[in-house]
Amino acid sequence: MALPAGRERRDLARREAIVRRITAEFRELPGLVLSLKQASRFLGVDQAACARILEGLAQAGILRKTDAQTYARREPNH
Repeated sequence: MALPAGRERRDLARREAIVRRITAEFRELPGLVLSLKQASRFLGVDQAACARILEGLAQAGILRKTDAQTYARREPNH
């Protein structure tokens, strides 16, 4: 069942705000390295949504995912 258009836009706006916040946290704290569970708790985002957002940011080259399954800011030389 499709969501009403207003609800869909609201959710998209909320998701974009969360993405901006997560990006800002990693930008402002360059040494920040978090597991999915830590990121979810630190950022106040449920784990499923946090996983999707972190993976998207890693695919976009904003974050990097380590072999230990943690996320950190991608530095320009990586």
